[in-house]
Amino acid sequence: MTAKFVALGIYFATGHWAFGRGEFRVLGYVLALIALAYVMAVSVTRQVLLGL
Repeated sequence: MTAKFVALGIYFATGHWAFGRGEFRVLGYVLALIALAYVMAVSVTRQVLLGL
C-alpha cells in the first residue's frame, strides 16, 4: 500500500511537470505514464515487486 502511495505522488509530480512549459515535458509525460502503469500493476498483482 505504501508503494502505491509513493508511486501516486510520483505520478502527480511528474504529471504536473509534464503540463509545464519546460523543454522536458515529454520526459515528464512518459514518467507519469510509467508511474501510473506501476500503480495499476501493483493494484492488480498486489505485489510491490510485481512478481520479479
